[in-house]
Amino acid sequence: MQFSKVLCIFAAILFSTVQLPAQQESNDFSYALKLYNEGFYDISAQQFSNFLARYPGSERLPEARYYFGDALFKLNEIENARIEFQALAVSFPDHQRAPQGWFRAGECYELLNKPEEAAKAFETVKILYPNDASAPRALLRAGEALMKVEQFTRAEQIVREFLNRYVESAEYQRGRVLYGKILFAKGEPERANGEFESVLKTSQDPAIQAEAKLGQAIVFKELGFSNRAEQILTEVVQKNGGSEIGYSAVNDLGELYIDSRRWENAITLLQRETDKYTTAGKNEPLKLMLAQANFLKQDYFQARTVAQDLVISNNPQTSLLAKFYVASSQLEEGRITQAEPALKSLTEISAETDVEKNVYRASLRNLIRLHVQKNEIANARTVLGQYQNVAPNDAGNESLHRELVERAFAANQLSAGVDEMQRYRGSYPNSNFRDELLFVAGKSFFANQQYDRSLIYFEQIVDEYPASAKWDSSLTYRDFIRSFHGQSQNNGVKELARMMGQLLTGVDRKALLFDLGKIYLSDLRDYREAAKIFEKYVTETQDSVAVAEGWYYLSESYLRQAEYESFMNAAVEGESASQTKANETLKKAMAYVKYSPYPDSLTFRFLNMTAPLATTSPENFLKYWQVFEQRYPTSALLHAVRLQLADALQQKGDNAAALAKLGTISGNTIIAGTGQWRKANLLMEIGQTENGVQGLKDYLLNFPKHPYQAKGYAKLAEYYQSMGDYETAAQFWDRLATLYDYADEAENARNLAVENYLRSGDDERALAYLTPQLQKYQLVSDPVLASYLAIESPETFYYAGSARYRQNDFNAARGYLLQYLKLADTGEKQSETLLLLGKMAQAEQDNEAALLQLALIKKADDPSIFYQANEISADILFEEKKYTEALRKYDMLISENANAEKMIDYEGQKLRCLVNLGSGSLNSQLTAFRQKYGKLPKADDYLAAVEYESAKVDFTAKSFDQSINHCKTILSKYKQTEYADDAQFLIGRNYTTLNKGDKALEEFEKFLKNYPKSDLTANVYLTIAEIYFRDEETEAGVTAVRRAVDVASNPETQQQALASLISTYKSLQLWDGALQNAREYVQKFPNADDIVDQKITIGIALNRLNRFSEAVDYLKDLKFSVNSDQEPEIQFYIGEAYFNGGQYEQAINEFVKIPLLSQKTKLQWEASALYFAGQSYEKLGRTNEAVRMYQEIIDRPGIQLELKRQARKLIDNIKSVN
Repeated sequence: MQFSKVLCIFAAILFSTVQLPAQQESNDFSYALKLYNEGFYDISAQQFSNFLARYPGSERLPEARYYFGDALFKLNEIENARIEFQALAVSFPDHQRAPQGWFRAGECYELLNKPEEAAKAFETVKILYPNDASAPRALLRAGEALMKVEQFTRAEQIVREFLNRYVESAEYQRGRVLYGKILFAKGEPERANGEFESVLKTSQDPAIQAEAKLGQAIVFKELGFSNRAEQILTEVVQKNGGSEIGYSAVNDLGELYIDSRRWENAITLLQRETDKYTTAGKNEPLKLMLAQANFLKQDYFQARTVAQDLVISNNPQTSLLAKFYVASSQLEEGRITQAEPALKSLTEISAETDVEKNVYRASLRNLIRLHVQKNEIANARTVLGQYQNVAPNDAGNESLHRELVERAFAANQLSAGVDEMQRYRGSYPNSNFRDELLFVAGKSFFANQQYDRSLIYFEQIVDEYPASAKWDSSLTYRDFIRSFHGQSQNNGVKELARMMGQLLTGVDRKALLFDLGKIYLSDLRDYREAAKIFEKYVTETQDSVAVAEGWYYLSESYLRQAEYESFMNAAVEGESASQTKANETLKKAMAYVKYSPYPDSLTFRFLNMTAPLATTSPENFLKYWQVFEQRYPTSALLHAVRLQLADALQQKGDNAAALAKLGTISGNTIIAGTGQWRKANLLMEIGQTENGVQGLKDYLLNFPKHPYQAKGYAKLAEYYQSMGDYETAAQFWDRLATLYDYADEAENARNLAVENYLRSGDDERALAYLTPQLQKYQLVSDPVLASYLAIESPETFYYAGSARYRQNDFNAARGYLLQYLKLADTGEKQSETLLLLGKMAQAEQDNEAALLQLALIKKADDPSIFYQANEISADILFEEKKYTEALRKYDMLISENANAEKMIDYEGQKLRCLVNLGSGSLNSQLTAFRQKYGKLPKADDYLAAVEYESAKVDFTAKSFDQSINHCKTILSKYKQTEYADDAQFLIGRNYTTLNKGDKALEEFEKFLKNYPKSDLTANVYLTIAEIYFRDEETEAGVTAVRRAVDVASNPETQQQALASLISTYKSLQLWDGALQNAREYVQKFPNADDIVDQKITIGIALNRLNRFSEAVDYLKDLKFSVNSDQEPEIQFYIGEAYFNGGQYEQAINEFVKIPLLSQKTKLQWEASALYFAGQSYEKLGRTNEAVRMYQEIIDRPGIQLELKRQARKLIDNIKSVN
């Protein structure tokens, strides 16, 4: 007994020693967990860390590691949390927390900005634990993470796997939204929109629907349908204020307003919505956008006020952009003192991300502007060097550098200006502004009286830049400097010394006085002193020759002084005293003209003074100046006089004499070139175009240094352009841009060359011009930064879009054209752009979108394009049987006489509208049409069109006799029109519909005999086939269909015939033929309305041909390119292929997905799927599951009663067997 007591005591002691550590472990875990649940995450984390160290073999280790990781996560120790979650998943792969471990590790990687690693972690959940509840959500998160790093193909694979595997998941519709986003990111906006539409049809979740609408809005914006996008975004904003979806909608709508330059709309939206989002991650981006809108509106004070609050943001990018907005606002406000240090600090950042690089570049540019404004040329030079280093290929470098050169000269820093200009010319040897900078330099030195230096620049312009807009001015400066500041004073001193010697040796005083006057006039250029001397000379001499010489040089002295004063702006207003004296002395000199040393020069000056063409009638001018021509036939001034005589003759209206006079001007001088230029232009003006064009070509060839060369190339280019010879026009524009890129006429020459290459159909040449410019373009997403950073001219995108449009590359074309609309404020190509967008939508059979784009074209912008857009819109509306709206547009085109040549077309179409509307005014309008246009050949076409329209209306109304009568009217009255074959065909169709096959075949035989080349021939054979099939003459019917395919002459008929042949092969179970022709159809008509049906036919044919694996792969891929109405059908055929291939388990998996797709369709795909699932279970011998599938048919609402009865029979059969 005593021993037993001792044993019990020993056992109790032993038991307590075993239980104490276990109890302690439980207490420690519970304590840590309690701290966690009460939100003491820091203490909890420490306790879980101690637990993991103290109990390495505990069963609670996985739970402890999970809560330790989550506590760290909540403490924002993301990397440490990630380590714990991943350690949990790796160390305890079989624990229920393992899938969560991988999922949470993925979340951590996302927060650590490691999206690729996040995707791997999320995907691991599905790979290791495909049936875990978190697997579907993890796959979606993996897809989202891969989208962030633009791995769209991999993201698509993952999301498609999700959509295939987890149809029953609550996340399924969100997955479809994500799939739509991926398709959009891959550049497939139409398919993306299809996904979003499917979600809107099948999901009842308001949040999912809002997300799908957001996706649609982005698609519409990308496709250029801003009105649609705005409407959707506005709705989402109104219904989802303060939510995640609402935030995205506000953000997208704000961007749309800013992109379309509707600053006030953006400001109103953001002021109203921003405060609904209180977290920094949402509130700050919206405030940043508000600052952008104010800045772009040029409300710099408000922009600075809003941005200032964001400078202290914890988000580095937000803070950086806010600092830039503040500094740039200060600069634009003229607050230079505050802007300078702010901009300098922004040029000291480490530019690694795209945003940082753009802020750095834009800050450098603004700092250059600031230094230039302060005339700190050296500082501007330093910063410009920095900018050129970081952006050597930036198109903005040239303009920055040029502004620096101009500012240096303007600040009178001539040495700095010259140095900078040398650098500029070295950096941009082909700059279009090189002549202008030379002129700026020349004027600056001239203003500083450094005439020798000034002369160098003006001579360079005259010699090297004949087509420059500054050529005439440079020539004037050059001649002035040579005349008034030439190097001849030394000669004057020598001549004075010589005269002193003559005076001492007793030479005649009058001769010395004359020579002294000439020295002051020609060498010393002291015109006032020269005038004094010659005044004295003419009073002291009596000899007529001497007097003539005296008066000549006296007049020249006053004339030179007047010229000098005029050039130097010495006279404030009116005629200077020197000019008055010059005029007086010229008159006196003319009294001695026959003794004058230079009578032609004297006469020329006198006539210019007394009978200038500007103030003299052509008759008097000719009378005076023809005397000069007759009297001085060898004068060097003769050709200049003849040029003026030609002008006078032209003013008089005597063009023949003017041409003859211009023909007498010869030589290789500037005047001779001007004469040939004017002659060529006059020939073109009076209608002798060919001679004028040849004259221009001769001028360009013979006078390559003449100042009108650029004008000549431009004029010839414009001529060929007007004649429709766009290729030659393009070549002349090209030549102009190459030879005289600095000329004003060449400013738009490259664009015009591109435009004419496009018109000529040479798209490749056009794109060869455009591609280098497009490659320079850098997309800058921030609109404020974009306003500072250089971009190519918007027209580049218009022309690129136009080229791609002509090549039928609509996706690329649309992208370029929308970029043009985004960049161009009120560009002259906006109407053309909208027209092209409308035409593309029309070609893609998206008539609603076409009408939206065309409606944006304003009459005030371009009337001709406005009318063209309305004409297209009217035709679309007519095609869509919206006859009232079409009629309204045709009436407008008629009332405004939009196009005189097309008035008969408009009125004819109007009549066709009236026919379809059953208007009582048709007969009166028809009578008026006959009276107005009856004698025109085209009138019969429209009268026939009205009859044919009436025949179609009666046919539709089943008034077959009346329809036939209208057709017979066409065949009797208008058999020469294009509607004769239509009428003959419609007669046959009437009889076919009346089931009068023999009569119909008789009419079709007439058709084939009388209209063998008609594009309706294929339609005839198709209708013949219809008759044969109806009469069960299958072979004849197939032959007729094949014949239709062979003779189809236009795409529409080819499509119809091929579709009919495919349908025939399907009905006859000829699957090889169906497969071959369906593939041909899909290749030829990718945008057909029934394209999905034909693609499905391919899958069915593969199945029927026992190519089950091919069928499954094909149909699974097809499922992701169809809408929700068609998805159940394809899903069924996937299951059927597995079923037919004997893979019953896979068949069941596919069939049971169909009821989960939830989209109700006209066909009973649910019932069929449940039936075949039951059949699959029966094949596997699992009759209970089969009964469950058949019972589901009975219980499920919406399935036809007959199918429910059949399901009951199947259940009864199974039960009877068992």
